[in-house]
Amino acid sequence: MTAWYETYIVKDAINILTKVAKGKQEYVNSFQPGLLDRLVNVMLDCVECPKDFKFQVQSPVREYPNLCLTSGGADSTIAWYYAFKPQGIYIDIGQPYAHKERRALHLIDIPYYYVDMRGTRIADCHWGHIIPGRNFLFLCVAAEMVKDNGSIWFAMLDGEGAASGKGDKSLLFVELFEDWYTACTGRRVHIQTMVDRTKPGWLKWFAESHDVNIIRKTVTCFSAEDGQCGACQACLRKFLSFVSIGKDISADFMVPPMVGAKQYVEKYETLLPRVLEKRDFTHYSRNRCLEDLQAISDAKLL
Repeated sequence: MTAWYETYIVKDAINILTKVAKGKQEYVNSFQPGLLDRLVNVMLDCVECPKDFKFQVQSPVREYPNLCLTSGGADSTIAWYYAFKPQGIYIDIGQPYAHKERRALHLIDIPYYYVDMRGTRIADCHWGHIIPGRNFLFLCVAAEMVKDNGSIWFAMLDGEGAASGKGDKSLLFVELFEDWYTACTGRRVHIQTMVDRTKPGWLKWFAESHDVNIIRKTVTCFSAEDGQCGACQACLRKFLSFVSIGKDISADFMVPPMVGAKQYVEKYETLLPRVLEKRDFTHYSRNRCLEDLQAISDAKLL
C-alpha cells in the first residue's frame, strides 16, 4: 500500500492542526509558505475561532546571501577562495572522518556554520566509498539557509562525472535540484559549480595567487584515523594534483600514495587510456585523463 501518510502534505496538515489544538499560532514551512498561510487563515476564519487567535505560517529565517559547502578538503577550500570567502557551512552526518575535516577548517581559518545531523545516521550507509545522496541533503540544508536568489558554492569539478547525467555530482542533478526546489518553495537558489577546471587545474589557479601550502593543510581522506592515510583514492588524487604543479607531497601522508593507493594507480593506468581511445568522456573528461596519466608518469620518477 502506498504510504500516503508519510508525505509532507499530510505531515504539514497534522503539524498545523496539532499546533492549533495546543493554542500555538506559528508554523515554519518552506513549501509555498505564503500560499499555505492564506489557505490556513481562510480555514480558521469562522465564528467559533477565538478572537485573539491569529495563526501564521512563516518561512525560515534565511540570513546568508551566499554559502559555500566547506568540507576541509582541497576542492571546497579553493571554491571558498574563488567565491571571495563567503560564509562556510559544514554538515556533520556522522562521517567517520568529520573530526579531521573540522580540524582542517580551523587550520586554514575558514569560518563555518556547524550543522549537527549525526543523529540521522545517514553516514552509516556506504556504497563503496560514497554516502548515497549526501550532496542532495547538503544542498537542501544550504538552500534553506540562503536568501532568495542566493548562491551555494558546490565544489563539483571537471572530470568527476559532470557530463554523465548520473549521480549527485552531475550537472543534470544540479539542474533538477534547482528546478525541484523552486517548484516546491517558490524561491530560487543558484548552485555554483567548478566544472570549468579539473582538480589539478584549480590547484594551478590557486597557486598563481595564493600560498599553495594552505591546500596542503586540507584533508580529503576516507580513513577515520588521524592524518591522511595515503591509501584511499581521495589521497591519491590530492597527491597527483600536486605532482601536476611540480610538487611532491608524499611526506604529508601516512604512506606514500603511489605505494598505499597502488590499486587505484593501476586502475587509472588501465582505465584512462581506454577512455581516451573510445573518446567516451561522460565520466572521466579528456583533460582529467591526460593530467592524471601524466602525473602518474611523473610521480614514478620522484
